[in-house]
Amino acid sequence: RIGSFFLSRRAMSFSRATQQFKALSREVLSSRDGAAVAGPLQQLAAANYPLVGVSNQEFLQLLSKGCAICRPEQTAACEGFALTAAAVLHKQHELVVPQELFEKLLLFCCGVLRHCAPQAQHTDPANSGEVQAVLRALGAMTYGDGTRCSKFVVELLGQEGGVLLVYLQHPAVTAQVKKAVLTCVAGICTRPGNLETKEKNSVLQPHLPAVVRALLRQMQAPPEGMDVWLAPQFLSAGLRALQQAVSRFGSVQDAELPHLLALLKSLMFYGLDRDLDGRGYDPLQSLMQAQSPTSPSQAAAAAAA
Repeated sequence: RIGSFFLSRRAMSFSRATQQFKALSREVLSSRDGAAVAGPLQQLAAANYPLVGVSNQEFLQLLSKGCAICRPEQTAACEGFALTAAAVLHKQHELVVPQELFEKLLLFCCGVLRHCAPQAQHTDPANSGEVQAVLRALGAMTYGDGTRCSKFVVELLGQEGGVLLVYLQHPAVTAQVKKAVLTCVAGICTRPGNLETKEKNSVLQPHLPAVVRALLRQMQAPPEGMDVWLAPQFLSAGLRALQQAVSRFGSVQDAELPHLLALLKSLMFYGLDRDLDGRGYDPLQSLMQAQSPTSPSQAAAAAAA
Protein backbone atom coordinates (compact mmCIF):
# COMPACT_ATOMS: atom_id res chain seq x y z
CA ARG A 1 0.00 0.00 0.00
CA ILE A 2 2.83 2.39 0.84
CA GLY A 3 4.56 1.60 -2.47
CA SER A 4 1.38 2.15 -4.45
CA PHE A 5 0.79 5.44 -2.60
CA PHE A 6 4.21 6.82 -3.60
CA LEU A 7 3.79 5.59 -7.18
CA SER A 8 0.46 7.40 -7.33
CA ARG A 9 2.01 10.60 -5.99
CA ARG A 10 4.82 10.35 -8.53
CA ALA A 11 2.37 9.83 -11.37
CA MET A 12 0.40 12.89 -10.23
CA SER A 13 3.63 14.92 -10.17
CA PHE A 14 4.49 13.83 -13.73
CA SER A 15 0.96 14.67 -14.81
CA ARG A 16 1.13 18.19 -13.35
CA ALA A 17 4.54 18.81 -14.96
CA THR A 18 3.20 17.67 -18.32
CA GLN A 19 0.09 19.82 -18.04
CA GLN A 20 2.15 22.84 -17.07
CA PHE A 21 4.50 22.27 -20.01
CA LYS A 22 1.61 22.03 -22.46
CA ALA A 23 -0.01 25.20 -21.10
CA LEU A 24 3.23 27.20 -21.28
CA SER A 25 4.02 25.77 -24.71
CA ARG A 26 0.61 26.85 -26.04
CA GLU A 27 1.27 30.35 -24.74
CA VAL A 28 4.60 30.49 -26.59
CA LEU A 29 3.16 29.02 -29.79
CA SER A 30 0.39 31.65 -29.87
CA SER A 31 2.82 34.57 -29.50
CA ARG A 32 4.49 36.61 -32.23
CA ASP A 33 7.02 38.32 -30.00
CA GLY A 34 9.65 36.57 -27.90
CA ALA A 35 9.81 39.41 -25.38
CA ALA A 36 6.11 38.92 -24.59
CA VAL A 37 6.67 35.30 -23.56
CA ALA A 38 10.02 35.64 -21.79
CA GLY A 39 8.39 34.53 -18.53
CA PRO A 40 6.87 31.32 -19.95
CA LEU A 41 10.17 30.51 -21.66
CA GLN A 42 12.01 30.87 -18.35
CA GLN A 43 9.45 28.57 -16.71
CA LEU A 44 9.83 26.02 -19.51
CA ALA A 45 13.58 26.05 -18.93
CA ALA A 46 12.99 25.08 -15.30
CA ALA A 47 10.65 22.16 -16.11
CA ASN A 48 11.48 18.71 -14.74
CA TYR A 49 12.71 16.99 -17.91
CA PRO A 50 12.36 14.36 -19.26
CA LEU A 51 8.61 14.73 -19.54
CA VAL A 52 6.15 11.89 -20.03
CA GLY A 53 3.05 12.41 -22.14
CA VAL A 54 4.52 15.06 -24.47
CA SER A 55 4.95 14.00 -28.08
CA ASN A 56 8.13 14.64 -30.04
CA GLN A 57 6.12 16.80 -32.41
CA GLU A 58 5.17 19.13 -29.55
CA PHE A 59 8.82 19.56 -28.60
CA LEU A 60 9.79 20.23 -32.22
CA GLN A 61 7.02 22.82 -32.63
CA LEU A 62 8.21 24.63 -29.51
CA LEU A 63 11.84 24.68 -30.70
CA SER A 64 10.82 25.93 -34.13
CA LYS A 65 8.64 28.68 -32.68
CA GLY A 66 11.38 29.82 -30.33
CA CYS A 67 13.79 30.21 -33.23
CA ALA A 68 11.20 32.29 -35.09
CA ILE A 69 10.19 34.75 -32.34
CA CYS A 70 13.30 35.21 -30.17
CA ARG A 71 15.57 37.98 -31.43
CA PRO A 72 19.16 38.42 -30.17
CA GLU A 73 18.43 41.73 -28.46
CA GLN A 74 15.66 40.13 -26.35
CA THR A 75 17.96 38.98 -23.57
CA ALA A 76 15.47 37.31 -21.20
CA ALA A 77 13.59 35.56 -24.01
CA CYS A 78 16.75 34.26 -25.68
CA GLU A 79 18.18 33.04 -22.39
CA GLY A 80 14.95 31.23 -21.47
CA PHE A 81 14.59 29.66 -24.91
CA ALA A 82 18.25 28.59 -25.05
CA LEU A 83 18.02 26.93 -21.63
CA THR A 84 14.78 25.21 -22.68
CA ALA A 85 16.37 23.96 -25.90
CA ALA A 86 19.43 22.72 -23.98
CA ALA A 87 17.27 20.79 -21.50
CA VAL A 88 15.02 19.28 -24.17
CA LEU A 89 17.92 18.24 -26.42
CA HIS A 90 19.92 16.82 -23.52
CA LYS A 91 17.22 14.97 -21.58
CA GLN A 92 14.53 13.96 -24.09
CA HIS A 93 16.63 11.07 -25.36
CA GLU A 94 14.19 9.82 -28.00
CA LEU A 95 13.84 13.22 -29.67
CA VAL A 96 15.28 13.37 -33.18
CA VAL A 97 15.66 16.90 -34.56
CA PRO A 98 15.31 17.16 -38.36
CA GLN A 99 18.25 18.79 -40.12
CA GLU A 100 16.20 21.82 -41.20
CA LEU A 101 15.21 22.63 -37.61
CA PHE A 102 18.73 21.80 -36.42
CA GLU A 103 20.09 24.48 -38.75
CA LYS A 104 17.48 26.97 -37.53
CA LEU A 105 18.70 26.37 -33.99
CA LEU A 106 22.30 26.84 -35.14
CA LEU A 107 21.33 30.10 -36.85
CA PHE A 108 19.70 31.28 -33.62
CA CYS A 109 22.81 30.40 -31.58
CA CYS A 110 25.16 32.10 -34.02
CA GLY A 111 22.99 35.21 -34.11
CA VAL A 112 22.94 35.61 -30.33
CA LEU A 113 26.66 34.89 -29.94
CA ARG A 114 27.54 37.37 -32.67
CA HIS A 115 25.21 40.00 -31.18
CA CYS A 116 26.74 39.65 -27.70
CA ALA A 117 30.36 39.25 -28.82
CA PRO A 118 32.85 41.76 -27.34
CA GLN A 119 33.69 44.46 -29.84
CA ALA A 120 36.90 45.86 -28.33
CA GLN A 121 40.01 44.27 -26.89
CA HIS A 122 39.11 45.00 -23.27
CA THR A 123 35.32 45.12 -23.48
CA ASP A 124 33.33 42.47 -21.64
CA PRO A 125 30.86 40.48 -23.78
CA ALA A 126 27.31 41.70 -23.31
CA ASN A 127 24.75 39.60 -21.41
CA SER A 128 26.99 36.85 -20.05
CA GLY A 129 23.97 34.84 -18.81
CA GLU A 130 22.43 34.83 -22.28
CA VAL A 131 25.75 33.79 -23.82
CA GLN A 132 26.22 30.90 -21.38
CA ALA A 133 22.67 29.69 -22.01
CA VAL A 134 23.22 29.69 -25.78
CA LEU A 135 26.53 27.88 -25.38
CA ARG A 136 24.76 25.21 -23.31
CA ALA A 137 22.25 24.75 -26.11
CA LEU A 138 25.01 24.59 -28.72
CA GLY A 139 26.91 22.08 -26.60
CA ALA A 140 23.81 19.87 -26.33
CA MET A 141 23.28 20.08 -30.09
CA THR A 142 26.82 19.06 -30.99
CA TYR A 143 27.36 16.45 -28.29
CA GLY A 144 28.77 13.29 -29.88
CA ASP A 145 28.37 14.46 -33.48
CA GLY A 146 29.46 17.81 -34.86
CA THR A 147 29.11 16.83 -38.51
CA ARG A 148 25.59 18.29 -38.66
CA CYS A 149 27.13 21.75 -38.24
CA SER A 150 28.97 21.65 -41.57
CA LYS A 151 27.07 24.63 -43.03
CA PHE A 152 28.01 26.78 -40.04
CA VAL A 153 31.66 25.79 -39.61
CA VAL A 154 32.96 29.09 -41.03
CA GLU A 155 30.64 31.12 -38.79
CA LEU A 156 31.55 29.13 -35.68
CA LEU A 157 35.21 28.15 -36.16
CA GLY A 158 36.36 30.03 -39.24
CA GLN A 159 39.98 31.15 -39.05
CA GLU A 160 38.85 34.66 -40.01
CA GLY A 161 36.46 35.72 -37.25
CA GLY A 162 34.75 32.46 -36.25
CA VAL A 163 32.51 33.51 -33.37
CA LEU A 164 33.64 30.77 -30.98
CA LEU A 165 37.28 31.66 -31.59
CA VAL A 166 36.44 35.32 -30.91
CA TYR A 167 35.16 34.39 -27.44
CA LEU A 168 38.00 31.95 -26.81
CA GLN A 169 40.76 34.44 -27.61
CA HIS A 170 39.27 37.57 -26.04
CA PRO A 171 41.04 38.50 -22.77
CA ALA A 172 37.91 39.87 -21.05
CA VAL A 173 35.77 36.75 -21.51
CA THR A 174 35.30 34.88 -18.23
CA ALA A 175 36.72 31.42 -17.58
CA GLN A 176 33.20 30.03 -17.19
CA VAL A 177 32.21 31.21 -20.68
CA LYS A 178 35.49 29.98 -22.16
CA LYS A 179 34.93 26.55 -20.62
CA ALA A 180 31.54 26.39 -22.34
CA VAL A 181 33.18 27.48 -25.60
CA LEU A 182 35.77 24.69 -25.28
CA THR A 183 32.96 22.17 -24.81
CA CYS A 184 31.29 23.43 -28.01
CA VAL A 185 34.57 23.29 -29.95
CA ALA A 186 35.08 19.69 -28.85
CA GLY A 187 31.54 18.82 -29.94
CA ILE A 188 31.88 20.43 -33.36
CA CYS A 189 35.18 18.60 -33.96
CA THR A 190 33.64 15.26 -32.92
CA ARG A 191 32.06 12.89 -35.37
CA PRO A 192 30.49 9.48 -34.78
CA GLY A 193 32.25 6.25 -35.59
CA ASN A 194 35.97 5.60 -35.65
CA LEU A 195 37.78 8.83 -34.83
CA GLU A 196 41.05 7.38 -36.07
CA THR A 197 39.82 7.61 -39.64
CA LYS A 198 41.12 10.90 -41.03
CA GLU A 199 39.08 13.16 -43.29
CA LYS A 200 40.80 14.80 -46.22
CA ASN A 201 37.96 16.86 -47.73
CA SER A 202 35.99 17.93 -44.66
CA VAL A 203 34.48 21.43 -44.55
CA LEU A 204 36.20 21.80 -41.19
CA GLN A 205 39.62 20.77 -42.46
CA PRO A 206 40.93 24.19 -43.66
CA HIS A 207 40.05 25.80 -40.32
CA LEU A 208 41.48 23.15 -37.98
CA PRO A 209 45.06 24.55 -37.89
CA ALA A 210 43.71 27.88 -36.60
CA VAL A 211 41.53 26.02 -34.08
CA VAL A 212 44.48 23.96 -32.80
CA ARG A 213 46.62 27.11 -32.43
CA ALA A 214 43.84 28.90 -30.53
CA LEU A 215 43.38 25.93 -28.21
CA LEU A 216 47.10 25.65 -27.52
CA ARG A 217 47.36 29.35 -26.69
CA GLN A 218 44.40 29.10 -24.36
CA MET A 219 45.74 26.03 -22.58
CA GLN A 220 49.21 27.55 -22.21
CA ALA A 221 47.79 30.74 -20.69
CA PRO A 222 44.51 29.81 -18.94
CA PRO A 223 42.30 32.55 -17.43
CA GLU A 224 43.25 33.83 -14.00
CA GLY A 225 41.16 33.62 -10.87
CA MET A 226 39.68 30.14 -11.36
CA ASP A 227 38.68 28.35 -8.18
CA VAL A 228 39.46 24.73 -7.33
CA TRP A 229 36.22 23.56 -8.97
CA LEU A 230 36.39 25.50 -12.22
CA ALA A 231 40.11 24.99 -12.93
CA PRO A 232 40.01 21.20 -13.47
CA GLN A 233 36.76 21.51 -15.44
CA PHE A 234 38.39 24.11 -17.68
CA LEU A 235 41.48 21.95 -18.22
CA SER A 236 39.37 18.87 -18.92
CA ALA A 237 37.25 20.73 -21.49
CA GLY A 238 40.36 22.18 -23.12
CA LEU A 239 42.14 18.84 -23.38
CA ARG A 240 39.05 17.19 -24.84
CA ALA A 241 38.70 19.97 -27.44
CA LEU A 242 42.39 19.67 -28.30
CA GLN A 243 42.12 15.89 -28.58
CA GLN A 244 39.13 16.06 -30.92
CA ALA A 245 40.63 18.83 -33.06
CA VAL A 246 43.96 17.03 -33.49
CA SER A 247 42.18 13.73 -34.15
CA ARG A 248 39.97 15.36 -36.78
CA PHE A 249 42.93 17.24 -38.28
CA GLY A 250 44.96 14.06 -38.62
CA SER A 251 48.31 15.73 -37.98
CA VAL A 252 49.94 18.65 -36.20
CA GLN A 253 52.01 21.23 -38.02
CA ASP A 254 55.73 21.26 -37.23
CA ALA A 255 55.47 24.73 -35.68
CA GLU A 256 52.77 23.61 -33.24
CA LEU A 257 54.10 20.17 -32.27
CA PRO A 258 56.69 21.48 -29.75
CA HIS A 259 54.02 23.61 -28.07
CA LEU A 260 51.71 20.60 -27.83
CA LEU A 261 54.43 18.40 -26.33
CA ALA A 262 55.46 21.09 -23.86
CA LEU A 263 51.84 21.60 -22.81
CA LEU A 264 51.29 17.89 -22.23
CA LYS A 265 54.52 17.59 -20.26
CA SER A 266 53.56 20.59 -18.12
CA LEU A 267 50.14 19.11 -17.36
CA MET A 268 51.66 15.74 -16.50
CA PHE A 269 54.23 17.32 -14.18
CA TYR A 270 51.86 19.67 -12.35
CA GLY A 271 49.37 16.87 -11.96
CA LEU A 272 51.67 15.23 -9.39
CA ASP A 273 50.70 15.50 -5.75
CA ARG A 274 54.26 16.36 -4.71
CA ASP A 275 57.31 17.85 -6.32
CA LEU A 276 60.59 15.99 -6.77
CA ASP A 277 61.90 17.08 -3.36
CA GLY A 278 58.84 15.71 -1.60
CA ARG A 279 57.44 19.09 -0.60
CA GLY A 280 53.67 19.44 -0.88
CA TYR A 281 52.14 22.09 -3.13
CA ASP A 282 48.84 23.01 -4.76
CA PRO A 283 48.96 21.54 -8.31
CA LEU A 284 46.16 23.84 -9.56
CA GLN A 285 47.91 26.97 -8.30
CA SER A 286 51.18 25.78 -9.79
CA LEU A 287 49.49 25.14 -13.11
CA MET A 288 48.01 28.64 -13.16
CA GLN A 289 51.48 30.09 -12.48
CA ALA A 290 53.27 28.00 -15.12
CA GLN A 291 55.00 30.02 -17.78
CA SER A 292 54.28 28.96 -21.36
CA PRO A 293 57.00 28.90 -24.06
CA THR A 294 57.15 31.99 -26.25
CA SER A 295 58.63 30.36 -29.36
CA PRO A 296 58.73 26.91 -30.99
CA SER A 297 62.44 26.58 -30.16
CA GLN A 298 61.82 27.31 -26.48
CA ALA A 299 58.89 24.91 -26.50
CA ALA A 300 61.03 22.19 -28.07
CA ALA A 301 63.73 22.76 -25.45
CA ALA A 302 61.14 22.56 -22.66
CA ALA A 303 59.67 19.36 -24.11
CA ALA A 304 63.12 17.78 -24.44
CA ALA A 305 64.21 18.79 -20.92
